Order: sequence, then C-alpha cells, then structure tokens
Amino acid sequence: MLLENEFPRTDTEQMLLIVPHRHVINVRDLNGSDWRSIGVLFDYYEIGGSTGGGLLMRFGDPRNHAGTIDHLHLNVVRPLRESGCSLPLAKNVEGHYGHKEDYERLHKFVSEIRDRGGVEWLFSDEGIVETQPSVMK
Repeated sequence: MLLENEFPRTDTEQMLLIVPHRHVINVRDLNGSDWRSIGVLFDYYEIGGSTGGGLLMRFGDPRNHAGTIDHLHLNVVRPLRESGCSLPLAKNVEGHYGHKEDYERLHKFVSEIRDRGGVEWLFSDEGIVETQPSVMK
C-alpha cells in the first residue's frame, strides 16, 4: 500500500509510506512479488511529479530503530528545501529521537493499536479502513 504518513514532520513537504498489506517484520520475509510491488509504488510516487527525496526502510524490532511498531515499511520523503531534514534511524537513550512531541504522538497511536488488538487488528481490513481511509493502492 502507498499511504500518506499520518505523522508528517514539519521539515518535510511530503511523507508517504510503502507498507505491505500483510504484516511483515523482516526484509527476508519479502518475496519477489513484494519487491516488484514496492518498485511499482515507488514509480507511482515518481510519476506523481517528485523532483527528488529520500527512501528509508525500517524493519524488525522497534527497539533497534526509530520506528514504533514491529513491522517493515519504507518511508518516502520529500524534504522541504533547505530544511536540514534528517530522518532518525535510532532512538536515543531517553527512548525518542530528538522530536519529543512526534514520538509522544506516535507512542499514543501505538497504545491505541495495542488496545484494539495489536498488529493483527492494524493489518486487518477493519484496521486498514479505520486508520487509512484514503489508502492508495
């Protein structure tokens, strides 16, 4: 799926996520079809008028990266020009990555997901419709 990031950063013009429809945690769980789909979605982003940006993949245990949920996703980011946008790859010792408000908002979102049934709910049809009403496929 190609989704608008619900938690865009103030130093970006656009933030999208490429997320497998099924729950995937590690890169080794992606098959050839998944990689082709990722390529098609990234092409869709570039065809949409992108003049540049960055691509960052997070996967595995969120204690080992700046993500909040144990699932694989790719961040497609078009930074604001001259913003000095720097995407974190890891949390600092306090558990956040220098954007305390963003991390607190994400942490609240993760708590809500856990209350509703965790990643099983998030990747269910109901969870996708509720959290991503404008899913772009």
